[in-house]
Amino acid sequence: MFTVIIYGTYTGDLTAHLTISFTDLPIKTLSDLVAQSAVKPLVPEGTNLDTLLSSSTGGVYRQVADKMLMFQKMHETGIMQKLFNTYWSSDAVCSSGSSTEADSINLEGSGGCFIVALAFYGLGLLTLLVELLWTKALKRHPLDCVVY
Repeated sequence: MFTVIIYGTYTGDLTAHLTISFTDLPIKTLSDLVAQSAVKPLVPEGTNLDTLLSSSTGGVYRQVADKMLMFQKMHETGIMQKLFNTYWSSDAVCSSGSSTEADSINLEGSGGCFIVALAFYGLGLLTLLVELLWTKALKRHPLDCVVY
């Protein structure tokens, strides 16, 4: 039973470490946002942040506002709609054949647990056999030990 628990813990821990990816954030400041071109700044119109960016006269805030303006022009000219139609089809429907239920654990999925248990049982029997032979040999020919 102990082996089953250890095996389950190990498998769960390994799965957790392999499924979580840790990424370093490429953007930490507004200067980083302006310097790169992969992420475009977007701010909802009419918010305080939009007012701050659009009313700024220079510096990083003005550069962010200029990048936002370029994005708004792309939206007004229809480039954004063309990209949307190209990469996202409007007739996309989720398939109904997919299953949302998890599969139960079966013997094939947990077979490794039994292999590990058998290996430890075999190791225990081998240790017992060596110990029995060792004590039998010592009864015939005891070691000459000096006891203080």
